[in-house]
Amino acid sequence: MNNKGWGMSDLLWILSVIGVSLVLVSVLIKVSFKETSITNEFDDSKIETVKPEEAPEELEPEEDNIEIEVSDNDSYIEMEQLLKSAAEEYVTKYYSDSSVTSVTISLNELEQEALVSSLYDPNDSSISCDGYVIYTSENKSYQPYLKCGSNYQTSGY
Repeated sequence: MNNKGWGMSDLLWILSVIGVSLVLVSVLIKVSFKETSITNEFDDSKIETVKPEEAPEELEPEEDNIEIEVSDNDSYIEMEQLLKSAAEEYVTKYYSDSSVTSVTISLNELEQEALVSSLYDPNDSSISCDGYVIYTSENKSYQPYLKCGSNYQTSGY
C-alpha cells in the first residue's frame, strides 16, 4: 500500500475541522451583528445604531394621538400637514435626546405607533396613499412626501 498519499480518514478529519470552524465563525458573526444599523436610503450614511435591548417597547395608543381620517373635502396638502404633525410626535418620542442628523419616517411606522390611520385618496377612497417624512435635526425641519396612486404625488417623492 502507498503510505505517501491522503486517505479517506484524513479527508474526513479535515472536513470535520472545517465544519466545526464554519459553525463557530457563523455564531461569532451572528453575535457581533446583533446591533441593527439604520441608514438613510438616499445617501447610505449611518444615522443611528439601535441595540435590540434598547429598542422602544410597543406603546399603547394614547388619547392624544393624531388620527388621520380623510374625508372627501380634505386636500392632499392637509394630509401632508397631518403626516408632518404625526412625525413631530414620533421624533419627540424616539429621537429627542439622540444625535441623529437625519431620519426618514415612513407612513407604515407612524401607523404602527398608532399616530395615524391608513390614508386614502380624497377623490377615490379605493386608492390607498403611501408616504414618508424626512426629519433633519440641524434645522429641525420636517418634509412630508405623499403619493396617492396616480392622482397625486408630492414633488421629489
